[in-house]
Amino acid sequence: MNDVLAALVLGVIQGLTEFLPVSSTAHLTLVPWLLGWDSPLLNSLTFDVALHMGTLLATLIYFAREWVLLARGGVSSIVTRTLNGDPWKRLAWLVVLATIPAALAGLFLESAIETAFRSPWLVGVALIVMGLALAWAEKVGTKRVTMQSMSAFEAMAMGIGQAIAVVPGVSRSGGSMTMGLLAGLSRESAARFSFIMAAPIIAGASAKRFKDVLAAGAGDQTLQTAERVGPTGYVLATDISANILAFAAQNARRAGHRNIETKVLDGENLDVPEDAFDAVISRVGLIYFPDQQKALAGMKRALKPGGRVAAIVYSTAENNKFFSIPVSVIRRRANLPPPLPGQPGPFSLGGPGVLEETFRKAGFRDVQSRTVPAPVRMQTAAECVRFEKESFGALHQMLAGLDDAGREAAWREIEQELRAFEAPGGFEGPCEMIVGVGTK
Repeated sequence: MNDVLAALVLGVIQGLTEFLPVSSTAHLTLVPWLLGWDSPLLNSLTFDVALHMGTLLATLIYFAREWVLLARGGVSSIVTRTLNGDPWKRLAWLVVLATIPAALAGLFLESAIETAFRSPWLVGVALIVMGLALAWAEKVGTKRVTMQSMSAFEAMAMGIGQAIAVVPGVSRSGGSMTMGLLAGLSRESAARFSFIMAAPIIAGASAKRFKDVLAAGAGDQTLQTAERVGPTGYVLATDISANILAFAAQNARRAGHRNIETKVLDGENLDVPEDAFDAVISRVGLIYFPDQQKALAGMKRALKPGGRVAAIVYSTAENNKFFSIPVSVIRRRANLPPPLPGQPGPFSLGGPGVLEETFRKAGFRDVQSRTVPAPVRMQTAAECVRFEKESFGALHQMLAGLDDAGREAAWREIEQELRAFEAPGGFEGPCEMIVGVGTK
């Protein structure tokens, strides 16, 4: 379906379901899944935030009178230091009290819960359970308490109900209204207070989606980063290859991540907003930039003050024979000169203190590094050679000066030398990485 039309349909669904005791998030998950819509736009963080901001605006407009009275009552209670005389004074603080459970749940639990309960099937089960709970609350509730007469007990009960909505498929209004009815509120009072107390949470959730932003490359680290920041975080995956990014976006959608966006960018010319990211990750990419300082300057520009850059590089050739042996064989057979000092390459930042000094030269502070053994384990040396043929573009560039027969002879020699790392348990090629971190 056309993205614009699909967005319009999902906007209508959000508008209808947000103000009914059914989960809007669940319907936004289930409808594209059922209809087979698979669009980067519909799965993007920007679209998700736009939907929730629309909900917030509608809530504020419809309850504008109540919010004016609540604001006036809250300020008056602070000035007069009393809750007597005006029921809106007490209601203002009850709204604050009711938002605390959901705020705590969103801060500490939302990422883990949404990751664990992302399946559309589980979302559907949660919808059914929530509907049954609401029907039961409607049947057993006394419905005697009004919004004007409600106490801290009813407000906290509705706050807990709203907090349960961190579970995908549980409606924010449905959870709070269910608890309100069980606490004795009338249907109208439970509904009105539920919508009023939802506004701060919707605003906070939308704002939080712009927090904890990370930029990463297009490999597995993109999915791992998305898991780490959770559904309210944001990951921008960049690469110079549009095909690689298309593959990364497809993997992100398959994994259920809506917080990943992709953009074709040259690592030495990062066309992103200044001071926009909390962290920048470069996995085995910095070593190949012709101008590493220019690349780091772009990363630093993109970081917020206090943001951190992390880069993973190979250590020395001696400790990375799974890679250095192919490089050495090809260099000899193709009569290539040794790399010049400072020239980019797989081991250009692997010497003792080189990565740290490169970070400091770029203006980063609190620079730290850690060496991590990362042996390449496969069934055979032949499998490792197939992996390097498919994945290591640098080796193919080095082989460009050889004819087909020369290239095949080089790969045969590489496999022969790598067999030294075969054992009864399989192939284990020596590999050692350095992880460096610096702060803007």
